Amino acid sequence: MNVDLQCEMQRRAAERVARVRIGAAREQRVRQREIAERDGGVQRGRFRERRAARVAAAFEQIRRELQIHSRAEEEIFYPAIKAKNGAESRKLVSQALKEHKDVNELLTQISRLKPTDKNFDEKMETLFENVDHHLEEEEGEIFQFVEENCSAEELNEIGRQMEERKKALDRLLAA
Repeated sequence: MNVDLQCEMQRRAAERVARVRIGAAREQRVRQREIAERDGGVQRGRFRERRAARVAAAFEQIRRELQIHSRAEEEIFYPAIKAKNGAESRKLVSQALKEHKDVNELLTQISRLKPTDKNFDEKMETLFENVDHHLEEEEGEIFQFVEENCSAEELNEIGRQMEERKKALDRLLAA
């Protein structure tokens, strides 16, 4: 065999080996990328699941606190206001009870959703807005009425009863 031919065959064999190695390296990178993408998808899915679980747990905590607060007000605070008689006290309590009803309806609607549902965040935002509005009304008109129409002793007693009832409701809901 001629030296030139032998060199040419060795060169071609080396090129084939190089192409095979390059192809194998390319295939390896493709496989690594596929694995990384698959793992990334799995990780994104796990992250979404964890986030959804945290959001659901936070919602349940908010729901529980709002239910305890509302029931204590409805059972103790609002009857004490109504006992002061007069159209103003009835109007204030009626408005507050309507706001509680709206919040409870939202809580029910949200509880039927998954945190990943497209309108979950929108409903939560509406809930926060409704609760903020209720608190502003309470801290404004209702507290002013109570301060003007209840003695310090009555206020202390209402506060004590509310705290006791909230603790009892918390224990009841925990069971």
